[in-house]
Amino acid sequence: MYKAKELADYLSFDSVPSSWEHCLEDAWNLYSPDWLERMNFKEIMEFYDLEEPLQARILAELHLLNSDERLNFLCWLWHYILFYASSEDCGDIWTWDSHSKAFSSHGSPMIAVIVLLSGSRLHRNNMEKFHFEPEQVSMQKYGIRYYCGWDMKKHGTDGMRFRQMIFASGLITGLMTWHGRLQFEWIPEGFALLDPFFSDRPPAVFIHIPEDGPLDEPSVSAALKSALAHIPGYYDFPAGHPPVFFTQSWLLSPQLKEFLPADSRILRFQKYFEILDTQPCPGDFLYFIFDLTHTPECLDNLPGQTLLQREIKKRMIAGASLDRGLGVLKEV
Repeated sequence: MYKAKELADYLSFDSVPSSWEHCLEDAWNLYSPDWLERMNFKEIMEFYDLEEPLQARILAELHLLNSDERLNFLCWLWHYILFYASSEDCGDIWTWDSHSKAFSSHGSPMIAVIVLLSGSRLHRNNMEKFHFEPEQVSMQKYGIRYYCGWDMKKHGTDGMRFRQMIFASGLITGLMTWHGRLQFEWIPEGFALLDPFFSDRPPAVFIHIPEDGPLDEPSVSAALKSALAHIPGYYDFPAGHPPVFFTQSWLLSPQLKEFLPADSRILRFQKYFEILDTQPCPGDFLYFIFDLTHTPECLDNLPGQTLLQREIKKRMIAGASLDRGLGVLKEV
């Protein structure tokens, strides 16, 4: 059995993720070196209707994985962590992208795409288990296709960042559905930040806003109505305890009302929610408005092509607070 540090060093990780250490032995006991060869990746890629150039790149990476034992096991370890490990064992999973030198020696971010696709059988089983109707099945397949190619199209990445792989795994597990413009993630254990506002922790559905189009009101309204109509039929919510639909996002920031016109798409989106709380989160603004993961050394160099960019840039330079809002959905 490999040591977690040996595997981390092989991928040039700065440190050993605790999730690898926690899950290594259990994953090893279930590991078979031919696990990828036993999967029909051509059929999997056709099922999700992946573009031909991406299919060719995946097949090339699979050849590498089948000839490199360490990479092959790492791929299995991530498969195990994503789809079978307990949340207690993989609490650091969202930090994997912080290892800036990852894949500088061996492998590539295309491995993350393969790990996601390796959950295809589980995905199909869960779509059947939760009785997804044909339209939702189509959106599920679109979602996998969308995330497999998103980083390549937007960032020029040869594959997928870990955060995209982790997020898209919600589709595989069946806990995330896609309705039109919005995504909806069922959180079976509830959401702790909602606790101060409810006497008992309610079942919760997190509303995600993907980056694949404008946030126009007709699309948002249609997505919300579709989710409210279908999601109660997918999952076994406790009798008499309907789920709370909510989101936490920079889009609910109260600071945006200071400069955006009242009829802007963002402020129209805010009207769907009762905002319960806010938290400082400048990193969200950097990422979603400027496409940056770290604060630049000189804030003056931030772009200012749009009103949103100019106003947020001004506030960052001034050191003003930039908050994300926690809001629950009102009646639609």
